[in-house]
Amino acid sequence: MTGRAREHSAVTLVVLAAVGLTVAPAALAQRYGVTDLPTLGGNFTQALGLNDPADAAGLSRREGQTFWDAVLWPRSGGVIDLGLMGGTSNQANDVNNAGRIAGTMFDQNTGTFTAWIWEGGNATPIFTGGGANAINELGEVAGFRNGPVLWLPVPNYGLPAGVNGLASVGWHDGSAMGLNNLGQVVGQSVTPGGQVRPFLWLPAPAYGLPAGMNDLGVLGAGPLHAAYDLNNLGQVVGWSDLEAGVRRPFLWLPAPAYGLSAGLHNLGTLGGSGPGQNNWANAINAAGQVVGQAETAGGRMHAFIWQNRVMTDLNDRIPVGSGWELVEATDDNTSGQIVGLGTLSGQTRAFLLTPRRLGDLNCDGVVNNFDIDPFVLALTDPAGYAQKFPDCDRMLADCNADGEVNNFDIDPFVKLLTPF
Repeated sequence: MTGRAREHSAVTLVVLAAVGLTVAPAALAQRYGVTDLPTLGGNFTQALGLNDPADAAGLSRREGQTFWDAVLWPRSGGVIDLGLMGGTSNQANDVNNAGRIAGTMFDQNTGTFTAWIWEGGNATPIFTGGGANAINELGEVAGFRNGPVLWLPVPNYGLPAGVNGLASVGWHDGSAMGLNNLGQVVGQSVTPGGQVRPFLWLPAPAYGLPAGMNDLGVLGAGPLHAAYDLNNLGQVVGWSDLEAGVRRPFLWLPAPAYGLSAGLHNLGTLGGSGPGQNNWANAINAAGQVVGQAETAGGRMHAFIWQNRVMTDLNDRIPVGSGWELVEATDDNTSGQIVGLGTLSGQTRAFLLTPRRLGDLNCDGVVNNFDIDPFVLALTDPAGYAQKFPDCDRMLADCNADGEVNNFDIDPFVKLLTPF
């Protein structure tokens, strides 16, 4: 943009501001750009894990394939086929910041599972008869083999290197689903009393709990309950059956946070009130942002984000007309990026959501004078804006967060340009 154009834009904005009402900026509603993660040529793709640099791991079908290959979507773009590794299906479940991937291969011919780690182009089986669900920054792996296990590359926590069963006396079966960088592990197992419960395994006493297996409790009297993920603060997410067939996502807090007391909390749904087994929380990041899947008032299953006691349908936070229906959010990172699966053009596809800055109408990552002309266009000519900025989001002009783009957004937009 030339200096003359910038001057013209500023004058236009001032004139428009004169006809708007002066209002205080509202709480900013986070918007996201949505990226379709490439497939291997088939019609089914799912992202399962995401690291802080924005590498994603998951699975994808090749054309004509019945099952699927493990894949990596590197931050630089494209898709890397990690192959079947000798099985009939394979999936990459998690990736840490060093790019190490943990996954599970299944051989339908023999009925056996194999847990593996992939690094630098090479896959290494780490144990057979089970699978790998999560990997932390130390390269430690949570998974399952005749119950929940923790695989260690070197001795740690008073445990030897290799596969370590986590079930205390009386606990049995189940799986370790997530772990943090402190070696704390969550999952699902059967208690000595025969109840399926979410557990938190601690390598040492913490949060007023003893080392070893700890039952996190349940939301109701239903038969099944599980913990899926935890952050380095020991905050745990998962799901719990209120009764048979009625499942809800939960957040367990070791100490008061986010205006909530310590303990187990029902995160609710997206308005759905019917019996449903597809409401759950999959992941929580360092900021306490929880992502998962929940039922809407219309009975659809949609991806959600929960933050500060508010659950939001992620479909309401992506560009209108994108063609996506976001069905499930599976992981999020410290930057607030989110991966999951949805439908696009009738296919199940993997997505990556990236937070967009309110007021960044040209989507270059900053809010400055170069956004003035796009803001004016979004305000006065929605179709023209969509044509000129097809990969951007007109609702980034909703600077007072009232759900509409109109003259009431002008003063809040000016405040974003001149924050001091």
